[in-house]
Amino acid sequence: MRRIRLSLWFALLLVTSIQAEEITIPEIHIPGRHFDAIRIPGKHIPGRLTSFGDIPPIDIPEIYIPAFDVPAVDTTSGTLVRNDLSYARVQAYKQSATRNPGVLFQLPRTAIEGRVERYLQTTKWATPEMVHLFTMFDSDHSGELTWEKAENFQRYLFDTYRYRHEAVALRPDQFLSRGEGDCKAFSLMSCEFFRFWGWTAFDAGFSNATAGHAVCFVKADVPVPSSYIKYYVTGARTAEGDPMPEGWYVPVDYFAVGSYSNAVEVGMRLTVYFTPNKVYGEAM
Repeated sequence: MRRIRLSLWFALLLVTSIQAEEITIPEIHIPGRHFDAIRIPGKHIPGRLTSFGDIPPIDIPEIYIPAFDVPAVDTTSGTLVRNDLSYARVQAYKQSATRNPGVLFQLPRTAIEGRVERYLQTTKWATPEMVHLFTMFDSDHSGELTWEKAENFQRYLFDTYRYRHEAVALRPDQFLSRGEGDCKAFSLMSCEFFRFWGWTAFDAGFSNATAGHAVCFVKADVPVPSSYIKYYVTGARTAEGDPMPEGWYVPVDYFAVGSYSNAVEVGMRLTVYFTPNKVYGEAM
């Protein structure tokens, strides 16, 4: 039943059946215009003594704008086709609900639609809010993640959600519904964002004698900017026993991608990795 609700919700986001309406635009004549030259005289502002000190004199030079002409413009009549998107959304909902409610949607797939479908099918804690949050950073509508998009997401996350210590690791949907969480929650939310986009990410635990901090470590399968910190990881396993794919990993810490926030204190060492979806609800 839950899958059907998500199916209908996502179908509302898709435009599939466009109802067209023709609109005729009449011909238009815009007459030409002549603009006379304008001369704005210069001005001298004398200096003066204030309670903040001496303000020296200021001379503003004369400004001259020459005359110019704007030619007449004539347009021909034409016909446009208007797409009623609100009606299309209703049609998409009806088609998804009546054709086959057991299928997530039976519509032409784009890169992002296929990604959302796979995510909803494989993530039992997925919510419409999560999907909207993750997809709204696809600024170029390419259906692919870039480092710049990841930076924008992390800044939004840090600016929007509050810090609050939690005894256990929150799932991403719990973090969003509460609007707050600690470093574990922020790190796991980042891991989920990268997982949505098909990137591999793990939660990394840093600690010293007095404190600990959680950071997202994302596997870099695309070129890494030269300004980023990165580490080559090989032969590593998480605390849950899951092997980490060998390769370059980039730290993601609150608002920082490819670097660390000041929550990573001097003397802290990376001591453990965690598999994100296996630590929800656990004390870390």
